[in-house]
Amino acid sequence: MAESRLVPTNLLQWGPVRDLLPDAKLLVFSIWANPLVGSLGVAPAGILEWVSGCTNITGNALEDALREFTRRGIVVWDEATLELYACGWFRFHKFGGRIRGGLHREFRKIQSEKIRKAVLSEIERDQPDLLPVVLGEPEPGPGGPPTGDGPKGPPSPPPAPSAGGAKKRPKVVAGVEVWDAEDEAAVAELLLAHGEEVLVAAAARVVASGKKSLPSIIRRELAPRPAPTYWAQVEALKRAPPPGLTHLSKPNHKESRP
Repeated sequence: MAESRLVPTNLLQWGPVRDLLPDAKLLVFSIWANPLVGSLGVAPAGILEWVSGCTNITGNALEDALREFTRRGIVVWDEATLELYACGWFRFHKFGGRIRGGLHREFRKIQSEKIRKAVLSEIERDQPDLLPVVLGEPEPGPGGPPTGDGPKGPPSPPPAPSAGGAKKRPKVVAGVEVWDAEDEAAVAELLLAHGEEVLVAAAARVVASGKKSLPSIIRRELAPRPAPTYWAQVEALKRAPPPGLTHLSKPNHKESRP
């Protein structure tokens, strides 16, 4: 989890951000300054709880704001995986050393195809030399790609095939997919808080809804639901009024006239 974060000084003056209400601007800032956002500008599902706690924007209001941000090109939010990408990330962040070496591993952890495409598109536009690094391809040397001239050594042996040629598969613990040590720690925390039976049931509900049973999504599934707002209760009563209540709309005074 990052302890510091580069945030553009003119972030709140960007065209899509400038005319937002103050609460929405705070939400944009909390996304860019978020410790859960990784090196590629992508955050897992847990970011919703984090920004909700910082801004007091919860439930439907938070989801509506993220949809509007996506429409404006401020973020890309995938409602299926609940991952989020901060658009414009590669205009400001440069990569070298150890961080550069871990970008491919971080890219592989992105579950959303929509966010993968957005990340690659912005890298191609803002830092095209980073593209092979993120995709796990060999980078060209300082003189550019090899031309085929000059002495050639013996051909390199073909890479050894992986066992069975299969891709890496996650370990499943209590119904939750575990890809790395960070996921293992998250599942251990969830087991301690809720128990195996509750965790297995939550994972089954998540999979049935068409999502992957990742720790961040399971954590959101088990998070306490906020109490419905007054207007949400009114809308629910309109859809299914109790016996004896005919309607909740305002009276039509024109109809009451003789």
